Amino acid sequence: HYLQAAVRVFRLRRALRRGAQTLSSVGDLLGRNGMAPNAEQVLTRLLVDNIVPFWTAKGLDRRFGGFHLNHSITGEDRGPCRKYVISQARMTWFFASLGRSRYGTDQHLDRARSGYDLLINQFLDPEFGGYFYSFNTETVSDPSEALWTMKDLCAQAYVLYAL
Repeated sequence: HYLQAAVRVFRLRRALRRGAQTLSSVGDLLGRNGMAPNAEQVLTRLLVDNIVPFWTAKGLDRRFGGFHLNHSITGEDRGPCRKYVISQARMTWFFASLGRSRYGTDQHLDRARSGYDLLINQFLDPEFGGYFYSFNTETVSDPSEALWTMKDLCAQAYVLYAL
């Protein structure tokens, strides 16, 4: 099933590169409505068997708060790294949404709370409002140590969506 889904994604990318302008022309290449007949089952299995277990086990940054997002392609921890407001907000939203879904648990809501706390306590600019763009992991507890204090509209939108 996963191989079939990957082939369909490859065909979609190729179709878009070749100038497919309509959903029907892309759909003709991919199959009925552009989706495999069992796409919902495949995507649900991917979420429940792969994505959720991985990020539930390896995503929480117990040392610095928020989420640890520096893993190799095989899932090995690659050590401390910068924290970016977009990725922290995205993970906060993911765990909050997951926790409220039929697949979620209180553990997922606790992870969302960790992300929320990081966004409010470390990324929020106490002087001018808005959210800083990035921090070094080691200095994330001190808002005066932000690496990039620029306020990017896209980053602010991610935070609003997460909150």
